Amino acid sequence: MKKSNAEMFEISNVCKTWQSRRGFIKSALAFSAMPYLRTFAEQGKPLLRMGVLSDIHVRAPGWSQKPFEAALRWFDSQKVDGVIVAGDMADFGLVEQLRLVGAAWDAVFPNNRAADGRKVEKVFVTGNHDHHFHNHRGAKKMIPDDAKRFAHSLAHDFNAAWTECFHEEYRPFYRKEIKGFAFLARQYGEKGLSKFVAAQKATLDPAKPFFYVQHQHLKDTCYGAWAWGRDDGESTRVFSAFPNAVAFSGHSHYTLTDERSVWQGAFTSVGTASLSYISPPDGYENGHGNKPRVEEMPPLGMHQAKQGMLMDVFADRIVLARKLLTPGRVDSLGPDWTIGVPAANPPQFAFGARAAKDVPPEFPAGAKVDVEIHDGANRNGDKHSQVRVTFPAAVAGGRAFDYEVRAEADGCESVVRRVLSKSFHMPKSDDGGKDFCEFAAADLPAKCRFVVSARTSFGTAGKTLVSPAVAVHA
Repeated sequence: MKKSNAEMFEISNVCKTWQSRRGFIKSALAFSAMPYLRTFAEQGKPLLRMGVLSDIHVRAPGWSQKPFEAALRWFDSQKVDGVIVAGDMADFGLVEQLRLVGAAWDAVFPNNRAADGRKVEKVFVTGNHDHHFHNHRGAKKMIPDDAKRFAHSLAHDFNAAWTECFHEEYRPFYRKEIKGFAFLARQYGEKGLSKFVAAQKATLDPAKPFFYVQHQHLKDTCYGAWAWGRDDGESTRVFSAFPNAVAFSGHSHYTLTDERSVWQGAFTSVGTASLSYISPPDGYENGHGNKPRVEEMPPLGMHQAKQGMLMDVFADRIVLARKLLTPGRVDSLGPDWTIGVPAANPPQFAFGARAAKDVPPEFPAGAKVDVEIHDGANRNGDKHSQVRVTFPAAVAGGRAFDYEVRAEADGCESVVRRVLSKSFHMPKSDDGGKDFCEFAAADLPAKCRFVVSARTSFGTAGKTLVSPAVAVHA
């Protein structure tokens, strides 16, 4: 499509901005002092627009392939230049499943072209499911014979499967240029990242951001040191020499409503959530993660939250729009993240600086805690007396990610439970109503009061609610 003179003038001016490293860094540092949340309408025309997904887990036609194709069609409507998928494409690592991924792409972008003729690039990498899950019990149920199942696996011949499904060669590491921006990609489990990046260094413009994609989170970056599924730390060491590096990773299925999904230190690291289902961090009574938890509550439904991002790259910033991409519903998961790159000093998106400015969630005026003792059962079906503590959702101030509920009694150690907000992984418009926490009555003192705190994903708590003292045991 031919560009107007005004558009060409704008592009020319923007390109000149990139050419001066000193000027770019100066503008990035100045930008880092600005508020990092801006509305999408304020941004102007980006130099590059990318769709960002991970952990699509396509298993069969229909329920698992449909969200991927729907997300691609939405990206197409936004006129993206490419799409990132940060691993775990074929749920059981079978060629038949990767064919569905390729078929969805070809249905939306045949020959890597949109309906308007523009080129749309794939930046896809593999994950652990693609490599190892042909031995999963689900795969064994589909193909019981071990030899036949391996013959159907991607691991049997990655290059043949990749070439068939994506019409390009499978490479352990690769680089693509999209509208003048470099994208480096690493397939799951591949060794030799340091050597690969060293070979690219001379052609990576230090005045421009470049992008890196792998499946596992880069150690000690997004989500912090506790992040499930982080790598061995090599990638963090490598990219710490590149303040203009922006890394994308998946694997954990953590939600984009968690503000720790984006991190800046020596470089920038972004968690990409999942288009399949969301997994909460460990330790929540209504979560799915590993213990500690006592399992007095049913887990929250996680499959309705299908998440992805739209990334716009400008001359002085990157904007990440967090999106719910459930088929039939595209919605914002929170304000856009507007990031200065290269990473400033101090980093604009460092956890400590953002937590210090965090706005605590607040309960509505007049909110009260209700306590009910009833006959119930835990997740294992064991029946016993339970104490349900119910409270209004904290909808004022910052976003309530979770609640800490503490049973206190004089002379006794407090009994503490944590529960996720029932809509912690959904748009804020879904907040409201009531949340609750369940205790086993046997775990509590004879008489206690319940103290409830609403907290952000950084752990910032607002004013507490306190119940009157309740006799738990007759």
